[in-house]
Amino acid sequence: YTTRERQIQQLMGRDRISREEAVRRVDAQLPLEEKVSHAHYVINNSGTEEETVEQATRFYKLIKGKERS
Repeated sequence: YTTRERQIQQLMGRDRISREEAVRRVDAQLPLEEKVSHAHYVINNSGTEEETVEQATRFYKLIKGKERS
């Protein structure tokens, strides 16, 4: 999960596209709030890289622990 603006910025940087194209792509998707409502786990990507890695690591360990049960 991240902000709409960060989604747009990430698309522009990753795909080297214009802001207008990035906005069109974001608008063509389900709203993030709806995606989140369907998710079992949500990683908030709005903070620092370290915070994102920490969340991903925590969920990875949680999921791996459930596989062993």
